[in-house]
Amino acid sequence: MAPSETDTVPDLELYARTLHDKAISVLADVERWEGTTEIQGLDKYKSVVKAEVKFLEKILEFPDTIKKEHVQSSNVSYLDAVRNTVLTSSDVVSVFKNFSFVQPITQTTNPTKKKWSVKVDVIADGGMRWYKVNARNVRALRHDLAGFEDSDSEPSDSDSDFGSNSVSTLGAPDSDLVDTFSLAGLPVLQQARNFLAAAQQHEVHFRVPAITFRFSGISRNEDAFVDEHIIHRLESMGIRVQMRHEFTAPDPSSPTSATSNLTPSLNLDLTTLIALVSQLSHTRNPQPTLFSDRESLRTQAAQELIRPILPSFHALFHNRTLYTTESARQKLMSVVAIVGGPQERRRAEFLFRASESGPAFTQQDRDLWLLYPPPLPRVEVMPDAPSDRFRDLLLRRTNPRPAGSNRPSHPTSANSQTPPRAIRAKFNAFHFDVFGTGDAKRMTTVTAITWIGRSLSDAGVTGVAIATHEPRSLAEQKMGGWIRSPSMGGGRIELQGGIGPRMGSDVQGLRELLVVV
Repeated sequence: MAPSETDTVPDLELYARTLHDKAISVLADVERWEGTTEIQGLDKYKSVVKAEVKFLEKILEFPDTIKKEHVQSSNVSYLDAVRNTVLTSSDVVSVFKNFSFVQPITQTTNPTKKKWSVKVDVIADGGMRWYKVNARNVRALRHDLAGFEDSDSEPSDSDSDFGSNSVSTLGAPDSDLVDTFSLAGLPVLQQARNFLAAAQQHEVHFRVPAITFRFSGISRNEDAFVDEHIIHRLESMGIRVQMRHEFTAPDPSSPTSATSNLTPSLNLDLTTLIALVSQLSHTRNPQPTLFSDRESLRTQAAQELIRPILPSFHALFHNRTLYTTESARQKLMSVVAIVGGPQERRRAEFLFRASESGPAFTQQDRDLWLLYPPPLPRVEVMPDAPSDRFRDLLLRRTNPRPAGSNRPSHPTSANSQTPPRAIRAKFNAFHFDVFGTGDAKRMTTVTAITWIGRSLSDAGVTGVAIATHEPRSLAEQKMGGWIRSPSMGGGRIELQGGIGPRMGSDVQGLRELLVVV
């Protein structure tokens, strides 16, 4: 029961201590996730929680001065609901992530504003589900319906048990989007429309993320008026609604594996093709000490000992059609001809066989894939045909606008500014062809280039479907006499002789390898 206006200081102190204990519990979970997960945005989440802890500790130093407003303004219930959402969701990838979007001019009262943003509290299912958490109670939502909420404000994400209708700035979408007050203009419904618009403009592997609104302060059927005018309206908009006591139910749309979100056809980058044929990938228990003069190969061998890459590829490629661009195929064959060993060259040729039973390939060829479970990978080749937005990015990279220039930008440009340094320094015409063709074909591009997604987003090219993996370089010439035991049971690899021949002196070939890997 919420304390009344005449509640005593001890009541306020007790409630403040309860909030403090809960905030400490949330902070402990966030710090644990920092060390055990790769969830993005935990630093933002942690800073907000720490600010709450600091504030509560400060007011608890002088209990006699605690005011009702101090606990009414607390965001602890909201932060706790975010924590519970992380705990009850699958494959969480991010928290507190902002997404900008362009609102159609017919849906805003401020046509001069070009972009807005929403803050997604939790992103789960590998990016395919966005959660908006609302810790407000029935009284606060009834205030919205009655018109008591200031129409220039978004609903707060959190309400204390005191029943306050205080406004929180956490995650508040832009107030310029709120139209004249009506049921359709309720802040929570406008917020839902903003989420739907943002999701449409931020596809994940060419699919629109689904949206769930979680109300941690309300039970289903607790208030018929709120159910009818808010909950049912949200559901009619295509938003999944979860109420208090429903958070442990598994999401019916959750994917069964981390690879479920990828497109049915995959575009393989050159780095992935190299990893597929590398002798390092096809050697059981490679010894890092073999590569005493190559730090990168030592690192990759150590990674291969812990996380063999072929099983990951098999899971990723299973029941999917594999493609690569003509330019990637040509560059692969050029690179393996210079720095690859005989088995690596044969595997590269095998990837592009016409069929599973092609007469040009023998059982010896198939024996080169002993560590890759059947069916063996086969890659089809498609012409280079990058999308318009990648063509535009290449134009901006090669012909950036000078500062203060009035020269008009390319008509299809999503961002007329000069691309970020990573794009200008590392991203060459070959990359534009490979990743741009995957974008045009609406395929997930698989690559070992981990920086590329962020750099493309910084350059204004958002929503590019990319899956990354650890690199594996061509290594057979460095491994020399290492051969595989024909018995899969023992899996023993023996060193028969010394280190193999070093790479040739073809400087151009080495330069090519460094450019693309």
